[in-house]
Amino acid sequence: EELELTRSQLSTLELELAEAQQAGLQRTEQMDKEVALVRAELHEEIKHKEQLLEEAQKQVREFEEERLKGLPVDTAEEIMRYRDKLMLVESELEGQQTLVRKEQSEVRLREVEIESLQKRLSGVDNMAVEMKALAKKAQTQQTASVEKLQKQLREQGKEQAAASEKLVASLKAKVARMESQGGGGKGKGGKPSDDVKKLQAQLKTAERTSQNSAARIKQLEKELAQGSKSGSSVEDKREQKKREKELKGLNDQIDKLRRQLDGKATALQASDEEVKNLKKELARANDELQKMKTDMQQVAAEAKMAVENAEQVKQLQEKLKNLDAELQTAITNYNNERVLRKKYYNIIEDMKGKIRVYCRARPLSGSEIKRGNTSVINSPDEYSIVIQSSRGPKEFSFDQIFTPDHSQEKVFEDTNNLIQSAIDGYNVCIFAYGQTGSGKTYTMIGGETSMTSPSRGIAPR
Repeated sequence: EELELTRSQLSTLELELAEAQQAGLQRTEQMDKEVALVRAELHEEIKHKEQLLEEAQKQVREFEEERLKGLPVDTAEEIMRYRDKLMLVESELEGQQTLVRKEQSEVRLREVEIESLQKRLSGVDNMAVEMKALAKKAQTQQTASVEKLQKQLREQGKEQAAASEKLVASLKAKVARMESQGGGGKGKGGKPSDDVKKLQAQLKTAERTSQNSAARIKQLEKELAQGSKSGSSVEDKREQKKREKELKGLNDQIDKLRRQLDGKATALQASDEEVKNLKKELARANDELQKMKTDMQQVAAEAKMAVENAEQVKQLQEKLKNLDAELQTAITNYNNERVLRKKYYNIIEDMKGKIRVYCRARPLSGSEIKRGNTSVINSPDEYSIVIQSSRGPKEFSFDQIFTPDHSQEKVFEDTNNLIQSAIDGYNVCIFAYGQTGSGKTYTMIGGETSMTSPSRGIAPR
């Protein structure tokens, strides 16, 4: 009965497994229908957006043609070239966007398929685990049932053997008692009585029954031992083989689903890489399109400015002609004035004197100040200098006096006119003389020869 109960449970589990497989197939078909519905909706949406984009492009072309009617021919042709180029870029961009959308829809579909496969694989794994658990449970129950039957048979055998032995002992005692009471249990003629014969027959029957029971118990124990070793009867073996075959089929299905899942994952990864590359190309196309739009806007603005400035250009051309005439007159007058300037300038320089002597006094040095020296010069005006000597003050006159307060720039201002004379073609010589340390090199060259230094001398300036 326990084996039949186990077989009934296994049959019930097989039915549940078949129902689960059927439910998984129905769920897969439902998901396939949902995927097809999503794909159709995406295609309809893409088609609608393409129609809207085409209408917008048509309106833009009409608007651009209307704007180009009032522009010059060259500008209009240039704008048309830019527009054609822009349309080409937009067409390429649209193709890239369509391809990206298609790849994204494929990626979503593959993700849905992978999710479905993962669910199916999880369901099959769970069913395989349940089947293994049920098989193990059935085997455990069968082993427990066999052990229980063995125990019951042993106990029944012991009870029957004890009862048989008790019966045999009772019969032997009864025969012995009757023999002792009835003259050794013999009747007339020295033969055993009928009661003794009956008791002897019962004794033999009881002994045979006891022997048969013991033999039957041994045989049953042997069969149970063989059954526990072999696992079950032929029918149980057939059922076990059937379950093993089903488990193997489930394992094969699991491997197949895993291979499909790996393939889908690889395809999904490749699709992701392709989508990334397409997005990069799309970004580059968007940048190029934005650049083209900016250039086109700039050309349109320039064209507008050209139209607005067309009249101004004509006026400027007239003004330019007048200015050319005025410029020629100014050049003629300038050349005449330049000749007169050179003539009068050099006459003035000659009137100042061909030899000019300047006097420059340097400030006290640091060592002179430490020794307690003091300055002995005084310049009452720009042309005279007074020296305080031991014999009294002495006054000297020069063409120009430069005191320690005068800068290098001030010294150069008066010599600048001589340099102009040299440029005009006259011979000019400038030199400095004096005792050592009086400042000759500082006046002619300067402290620093940099073109921006305020201490540079006459030569660098």
